[in-house]
Amino acid sequence: YPQSDFAAISGSPWVYWITPGIRRLFVALPSLDSVAKPKHGLSTCHNFRYLRQWWEVGRSEVTQGCSTPEAALASAGTWFPYMKGGSFQRWFGNQTHVVKWPMDGAEIKADIVERFPYLNGNWGMVVTNPNFYFRRGVTWTDLTAGKFSARLSPGGFVFDVSGSSVFPEDVELVLAVMNSTWAQYALKLINPTLHVQVGDLARLPIPKQASGLLRDLVNRAVALARVDSEEDETTYDYVEPPDWHHGIERVTARHRDLAALEKEIDEEVYGLYEISPDDRRAIEEELTTAPETTDEVEEGEIEGGEDAAETEETASLTQEGLAQRWVSYAVGIALGRFTRPDLDSFVDTDGLMVLQRDHPDDLAARLIAILAAIHGDTASGVIVRTVIGGNGDLRDTLASYLLGPFFKAHVKRYRKRPIYWLLQSAKQNFSVYLFHERATDQTLAMLQGTKYVGGRVFQLKQQLQEANRRETAAEGREKAKWRKQAQDLAEELADLEAFDQAITATNNEPIVGAEGKATTSRWTPEFDDGVLLNAAPLYRLTLAWRKADAKLDLSKVWKALKDGEYPWAKTAMRYWPRETLKACKDNKSYRIAHGLE
Repeated sequence: YPQSDFAAISGSPWVYWITPGIRRLFVALPSLDSVAKPKHGLSTCHNFRYLRQWWEVGRSEVTQGCSTPEAALASAGTWFPYMKGGSFQRWFGNQTHVVKWPMDGAEIKADIVERFPYLNGNWGMVVTNPNFYFRRGVTWTDLTAGKFSARLSPGGFVFDVSGSSVFPEDVELVLAVMNSTWAQYALKLINPTLHVQVGDLARLPIPKQASGLLRDLVNRAVALARVDSEEDETTYDYVEPPDWHHGIERVTARHRDLAALEKEIDEEVYGLYEISPDDRRAIEEELTTAPETTDEVEEGEIEGGEDAAETEETASLTQEGLAQRWVSYAVGIALGRFTRPDLDSFVDTDGLMVLQRDHPDDLAARLIAILAAIHGDTASGVIVRTVIGGNGDLRDTLASYLLGPFFKAHVKRYRKRPIYWLLQSAKQNFSVYLFHERATDQTLAMLQGTKYVGGRVFQLKQQLQEANRRETAAEGREKAKWRKQAQDLAEELADLEAFDQAITATNNEPIVGAEGKATTSRWTPEFDDGVLLNAAPLYRLTLAWRKADAKLDLSKVWKALKDGEYPWAKTAMRYWPRETLKACKDNKSYRIAHGLE
């Protein structure tokens, strides 16, 4: 084999088996680098501080639609959409992160200068390619255990190192090539490792022009992928779940149509490269014999540290999965997250709903009513039965589902950053859901009031008094029955009174003010801090979180806050102002975070 032939591919990878026709493509065609240079994006160097899932801060706090850094600066916004790689996803999607980028990233830049003095103030070594932020382009995930996938970056996004991007004039051509079978093969020639880096994409041969048909096919593929996004409640684009009666068939048909479009796109790409039938067979045979997986790897994070890499798989929609989506949608309606004009009467304005039979704010009963209003009584019953199974009382079995499987699934779906917060007494005799965006500094006091905890305590005391009276008057088995009921009521009352005391303790946390005077602080939501730090003061009330996921132990987060690990957080300033101000004295980025600079 002539060793000079290895030079056909930049970097001279040891790919002695490729055919002359394939090797010719790397010589005759321009590289992507010559059309549009792939770009590394922002490395925050502290994702826990600067990145959030968008639902943590709330959609209203995310500034969308900026097309240039200048427009973002002029918007005076704090949180902006952020492209950060993600799981296997072609054409459109993986748009869940936001980045803290007020004042053109002043806080991040100051933090970089502070943390890396050897950069001599040159934050541009880390905040790379800022002139390309917010542009329309193509993005991909750099770490993949299977097929490479690229997506449209529709504009308005800062982009990450793990979600590197390219900004060609012909976005549709580059997107088509990146998602083609040819690109899967070519990238494995260029770099057979798990990391598809900017330099690898730069060496990819690119056709000199696309056909009108190819652009049309790509735009249709993007549109179909966008519909998936509109049916996923974790996305910006969410509308509602797929239709209950025909949703599975429509989703299946849509995915079938997308697969057919991808085959047509493959055909067009093969034609643009003028790849011969023999070379095509060689490409497809090699990809067929390689280990096949559609999983992609994304680094996760929790409590400031990095988890082991996790994989995500997209499963086919089932009837049970569809029913679960509708129940979750109904929860969002009830708690005020989702809006539908015809369902306004079902919305709880304070974002608090209990799981207590016959209570006016009983979440289980409200969900049944919402689903009946949308689908009718019969279909509503079928949806709930599909989720909970069994033949027990509809309301009671749904309540059990909401206290267990639903919350666990919610924590997983929202990546350990739940937005419906399940608060419970120690023995789970009292449970309440809070939609965190509706939380205020009055929420805990409201929870203790007569509508919720206070009212239930009063009710239990009356019932206990009546049970004791009846026990005294009764004899034999009747007396034993009332004694047992009185014991049960006394245990429930003790559990609820302990819960009330835990709320009081949470809302009267002792602190030392900036002037050194002892005082107390009530819990006030700080959405910028993210779900974990925002909810950390509620650690006494969130045992259900740890049961749903062992890593969601908020007492550990609270301790980390107390130990001064997050001096940039508003929660830290609220509870430990003296120590936090001391940390700010010598750190410009902390001063910016607290509005002191």
